[in-house]
Amino acid sequence: MIARLRSIPGTDGPPIDGADPAWRAAPSTYVVCGRDQAIHPDAQRTMARHADHVVEWDADHSPFLSDPARVATLLAELAAVSATS
Repeated sequence: MIARLRSIPGTDGPPIDGADPAWRAAPSTYVVCGRDQAIHPDAQRTMARHADHVVEWDADHSPFLSDPARVATLLAELAAVSATS
């Protein structure tokens, strides 16, 4: 994964294409990663205010790499809830 890392320019404005963020129209979940050293957990909690559902994990910045089974379980749970809605 290290070979695939790229920088992501920050932005405080709307997406470049002018589209509304998806979280305004679609259900969203934010995973706050308590051991993240790239984005402080308090900053994540601020960003998570936009989400419909927030979970907090004792995880690093990339739980999809360090704990993929947990991410898969969360996605399966969310898909099951979505299917019944």
